[in-house]
Amino acid sequence: MRMIFLIFAIAYYSPTFAQWGSIASPVSGLIFDVKFINDSVGFCAGNDGVLKTTDYGNTWNLINFSPSGSNLFFINETIGYLTSRNNNELYKSIDSGNTWQLNYNFSNETPEGVFFTSTNTGYVITSIYGPPGGSFIYKTTNGGINWTQTNSFPSIPTLQAITFTNSNTGFIVGYSGQIIKTNNAGTNWIVSQIPNTETLISVYFPDQMTGFAVGYSNISGSDVIKTIDSGNSWQNISSGGTFNSALRGVYFPTVNTGYAVGENGRIITTNDAGNTWITSNSGVLDDLYSTFFISNNGFAVGTAGKILKTTTNVSSNAFIDNLKKLKLYPNPTSNQLKIESKLDIKEITIIDLTGKSIKTKTTDLNIINVAQLPSGIYFIEVV
Repeated sequence: MRMIFLIFAIAYYSPTFAQWGSIASPVSGLIFDVKFINDSVGFCAGNDGVLKTTDYGNTWNLINFSPSGSNLFFINETIGYLTSRNNNELYKSIDSGNTWQLNYNFSNETPEGVFFTSTNTGYVITSIYGPPGGSFIYKTTNGGINWTQTNSFPSIPTLQAITFTNSNTGFIVGYSGQIIKTNNAGTNWIVSQIPNTETLISVYFPDQMTGFAVGYSNISGSDVIKTIDSGNSWQNISSGGTFNSALRGVYFPTVNTGYAVGENGRIITTNDAGNTWITSNSGVLDDLYSTFFISNNGFAVGTAGKILKTTTNVSSNAFIDNLKKLKLYPNPTSNQLKIESKLDIKEITIIDLTGKSIKTKTTDLNIINVAQLPSGIYFIEVV
């Protein structure tokens, strides 16, 4: 008999956003990117090299002989890639970021972003600054041993960021509000133009249907765009910014809760799936380029070696109290799952044993249809 077993996992995000504090940095150059591979181990990439933390981002150390870098991507806790704008090169680490070796040189093309959909399959976007100009997409199917230029866009001066929501569906954002989408693992890419938007700099999808991109705007304040149909259409959203006040990084810990960072220490946050945004006090005036959240810790990085951290802690007693306010039945089930709660639930996600999000709901949260799921054990994440 087909049966579904479910286990509760509560994800708590406070609606009152915490203040940001500066963390001591061992560098003074610009930091472009921040990523974590687990709760305690994370990396920053910038003009002075790669920084690493092993204590939840409380202290950072510069990795000796590490290259300057602009964009990080880790396939798992062991294998990572790093693009370098300064050297037009791609680097690879196979020892959890402790050492980095040259993987590929793009000659006169500047690598802007890297993303892998599996251990073997990955993509790098590049651009040529100055004549003849243009942007390009490279792909590997053997873990970076070989890279092949698969697509070129002579009329697009720069591509800025790349992401995939599954092995086939990917998005690239760039110059003049252009978004490039593939539905077949990069074989073909379709270019779309977003009205009233200049260069888009960062893109993030918290699930396969919902995505956000940020950058510059032609109209005051609307430097965020959102899709709820996997990029088939996009909506301009006012974020309260000023004319040409760029947002450079965006990250959503959940579909509802998101953060974007940008020029002059600007940090904005949302608690309603990006429909409205409020300003969070960063405490700095430095330009911020990237943000990343893991568990209860959030980070933002930028110019002058700036590293910011915010923490939203939930006590173990509060966690237990919240767990007691939730009831899930029948468990196991083969058809419908019912949830009774005394909490204000915003979102429920079903996650399989590999950590993949199978289904997310933000409405009608008391009943979940699981009839289409294969037999097995699943986690229920409640926000």
